[in-house]
Amino acid sequence: MTAKALSAEDRTRQLGALVEEILRDALAGCLPRAEPVAPAEPGQSRGIEPSAVYSVEECAKALRTCREQVYAWIRSGQLPAFHLERNSKKWLLYGSDIIALIKRLKEDNGNA
Repeated sequence: MTAKALSAEDRTRQLGALVEEILRDALAGCLPRAEPVAPAEPGQSRGIEPSAVYSVEECAKALRTCREQVYAWIRSGQLPAFHLERNSKKWLLYGSDIIALIKRLKEDNGNA
């Protein structure tokens, strides 16, 4: 019995699925989840932990804005975000990127 040759597209699709599965399994227990965001003290970054990963909702709550504004920052490239899975609609954000956005927004408003 001979194996059916796969097209380049099928091989790419299989490889992509395998990489996604490996990454999902590897990252499942590795990404620290954000604790509930505490009110910020003056001079702090609104209780955001740089090494934590936040959802759009958590980011919006920490920045005291709406989810739509967070999505606008993501679309404009001002706030880097990523999906854990290829077809996922849920964006995740690193705390360090949120803190960097806060600093840029303060500088733009002359509040640095």
